[in-house]
Amino acid sequence: MSGKPAARQNDMTAEGGPIV
Repeated sequence: MSGKPAARQNDMTAEGGPIV
């Protein structure tokens, strides 16, 4: 994961970013 914080743990994409 890239290291971007997600609003929720389940909102992690393969790249580590939040699902928007």
